[in-house]
Amino acid sequence: MKTGKLRAAWILSLLVAATPAWANWMKVDEDDDRAIYIDLAGIVKNGNLRKVWKLQDLKKEGSLGEKSSRSYWEVDCAMQSARLLENSLYSGPMASGKILASKGAGDWHNIEPRSVGEIIFRFACAP
Repeated sequence: MKTGKLRAAWILSLLVAATPAWANWMKVDEDDDRAIYIDLAGIVKNGNLRKVWKLQDLKKEGSLGEKSSRSYWEVDCAMQSARLLENSLYSGPMASGKILASKGAGDWHNIEPRSVGEIIFRFACAP
């Protein structure tokens, strides 16, 4: 019985981890170094708070060998602030391949003009 519960938990964790890969990514910004995508259909709203997945596809390999990153953000639309909930770096494009590094939640910070945070804010907090 214990093995069955462990297997079910393992399968569930794989499905949860893979869910953003099934996301409907919409390109929201691009420059010479990277393209940024947001899963607009996956935005979770709770009062003034929004949670949103962001994918960054690099045009040149990063310092850890990453070609992309996928992060989950929480945005406070009223306070115009955001915090990173989780971030993973991937060896392949569009959050594919091996996870090279991950980190957890960070502190709240004000959204800076003309930043990636502003791009996320603009789409996450749109009416």
